[in-house]
Amino acid sequence: MKSKLFSILFTLVLICSLSLVTAVPVAAADPTTIASGTMHFQGNLTDNGDGTYTGVIAMVDETVVLVGDGEAGYDVYGYEGATAWFGDDPGTGPVWTSVTIANNDAWPTWNPDTPDWYQYSLNLYEEGGIQKWAVRNHPGATAANPWYDTAHWGSEKPPMGVPMSGIMNWTVGYAAETDIGAYLPSTGTGEIPGGAATKGGGPACWDMDWSWGSEVVPLQLPGFDVTVVWNGTDYDVTLTPAPGPVTNAKTGVTYGTIQLAINDASPGDTINVAAGTYNESNVSLPYHSLRIIGAGLEDTIWDGGGGMCINWLGPGPSIPFVWPVTFEISGFTFQSDMPPVNGGMIKLCKVNRYHDIGFGFDFHDNKLITPGNSNYGLWLCRNSGIVRDSVTGESPVKIHNNIFQTTSGICMSNSDNYDIFNNDFAYDTVGNGDATRKNAAIFIGSGCTGDSPSRGGHHIWGNNFAHIGDGYDGTEESFPRGAICIEHYSGQTGLTLLPHTIEYNTFSNSNGAGVHYYCGDDVNYPIDVLRFNNFSGNLYGIYVDGDFADNIFIDAEYNWWGHASGPSGPDGRMNNDESKVIGKGDSILGNVDWDPWLPQPVDHTPHHPVPPGWEDMH
Repeated sequence: MKSKLFSILFTLVLICSLSLVTAVPVAAADPTTIASGTMHFQGNLTDNGDGTYTGVIAMVDETVVLVGDGEAGYDVYGYEGATAWFGDDPGTGPVWTSVTIANNDAWPTWNPDTPDWYQYSLNLYEEGGIQKWAVRNHPGATAANPWYDTAHWGSEKPPMGVPMSGIMNWTVGYAAETDIGAYLPSTGTGEIPGGAATKGGGPACWDMDWSWGSEVVPLQLPGFDVTVVWNGTDYDVTLTPAPGPVTNAKTGVTYGTIQLAINDASPGDTINVAAGTYNESNVSLPYHSLRIIGAGLEDTIWDGGGGMCINWLGPGPSIPFVWPVTFEISGFTFQSDMPPVNGGMIKLCKVNRYHDIGFGFDFHDNKLITPGNSNYGLWLCRNSGIVRDSVTGESPVKIHNNIFQTTSGICMSNSDNYDIFNNDFAYDTVGNGDATRKNAAIFIGSGCTGDSPSRGGHHIWGNNFAHIGDGYDGTEESFPRGAICIEHYSGQTGLTLLPHTIEYNTFSNSNGAGVHYYCGDDVNYPIDVLRFNNFSGNLYGIYVDGDFADNIFIDAEYNWWGHASGPSGPDGRMNNDESKVIGKGDSILGNVDWDPWLPQPVDHTPHHPVPPGWEDMH
């Protein structure tokens, strides 16, 4: 921390020698290095037993402890070629001086930049479930009597200013500088309140509105590698300037958090996220295309803590976007411990309301975990106007090769033409949230107003569904939703419902339905096609209800119903026709064409051909 005297003298020198030139490139007499920018602390911490540490620890005099570069204090490792700002208010309003950082040094006449080691501490703590860190200044302390010299001061000199702080990622040992500098509550007031923020202060900066003036120094690197070593008496902690664990593949720039990398990205960029746990909630996506790629779902954990991991609404008519908007997200485990509130539903990842703008979303090779009784993994609603490729038939929205350990899987209402394939919805009831999974693994609703007039047309294949409706005990008024629930409720008129294709899926061991249709409005229902699916051990294979259940017809030929004799029917009947053969497989209720059926399970290689002769067996 510099003094106000320095700020005034430095400003006068610049004015006299450079005739009020505002941006001044300078050559550092003693170049700042990563070694000189490393901070060393020593003292007692609490080992929390989970890889994290908490407590307040003092900066050391490196000339005495003989660590680091042997200087008493540390340098601020500035961003080469960037602009540092220094502000002062002589009483007539703020006066700002800018300096172009050379040799990573914003204070070329100071060596080191911050010699008053005796005024600094490191606080490692938890706030709102997030691990944090803060470098704090204790004004008034001296080299002879550091802030922690209680014998001299009577008690510790209290901390006031916090010029660097942010998120502490213990899984990768990285302290990301993410916050804007500020005084701790009720400890001080900046001479230029909010001044640092107006000059670019914030993430990856040394920035502070001190009582004597403001400082903003962009950092060359977005945070610090952190090491914690027990020395036999207490802990040695070092913070070394280092690249962040999140990298823009095109620019090579690194970041301390996923959100900061997203904020700085350009259309078409790829953000690579290294292995580790990232405690980030309600992350916003941009209004342009972007890829966010983790290091693998077992190694890269995106923890939403008390909220959603991703929470994003598409652009409204007044918000510009770069068309088409395409997101790819892969290689993460998404998790959150936020329970439902008043029966509401939690959306772990929400990408919503991209209306008729060429939206694309490729979400693959992820794992999603939520607790509670009504939590969705993906909320992908009201993304209407999706157009399939005219040649291949592929959708720009693809959800595939994911593992859903969520109470509910995907909500994709009021949307059209998604491809959902090769996902595992076989809910693990051991140790993964609430075992009473009554909601749909895939919920497809229609009826909301204000979107494209077409809904549906989804292609769902190669998925594994199990343990859906496990909480149903037969006493509740409403039937539990199926693994796939397709529901039309009253609302928008003039809709065109597009037929779904559901094939090569496995529906097993659910105390509910494999596919549940709810017909709540008098509309023209399309004929959905269900082919080559395996139904076994479910309360119902297909279940149709609602006031307008007689309006729908379902083509469900060539499916395995869990027994060679075919499906069974409620009350010993099949489709209310007692002349039909009564099988011993999963039950069917509704206007469903299930004959011919398959006499044995089908190979679930996507689009596997029908075995020869099966067309004529029934």
